Amino acid sequence: MLCPRASTARRAVGPVAHREAPPFVNACRLAAVSVSEVVRVHPKDALGRQGEQLAAEFLQGAGFLILDRNYRCAQGELDIVAADQRVLVACEVKTRSSLTYGTPIEAITGQKLRRLRRLAVHWVLTHGLIFDELRVDVVSVLRAESGEFQIEHVRGVG
Repeated sequence: MLCPRASTARRAVGPVAHREAPPFVNACRLAAVSVSEVVRVHPKDALGRQGEQLAAEFLQGAGFLILDRNYRCAQGELDIVAADQRVLVACEVKTRSSLTYGTPIEAITGQKLRRLRRLAVHWVLTHGLIFDELRVDVVSVLRAESGEFQIEHVRGVG
């Protein structure tokens, strides 16, 4: 349903406390609020989300405190920001369903590590928290053909 454009011109109407909006305006508001958007999720994106969830659970089980997930700023994104005692850990999660293109950890380049470090510093400055150290870790999540996941956590890669 298309909504006619509302006019911005003012009309002199005498003193009126409240006026009801024309029916088409209410219908447009209702349509905008009640229409749900169906978004197709690419299987690769769904696998990535599942990998990030598994990585977060793995890190929590290892005693890390998850501070933030999917932190975004103009410079990029951090998958997981965690605290390991007094160390801020920026975790990059790489999830794969096969080794066709190499292991998940092999996908991390030197350029990516430098960007992750800058993002971690940005996160600290933005949130005003103080840590003794800053570390970049990688969590590799590999889904086997059986559907089981193998998780590998590599500390201090950058």
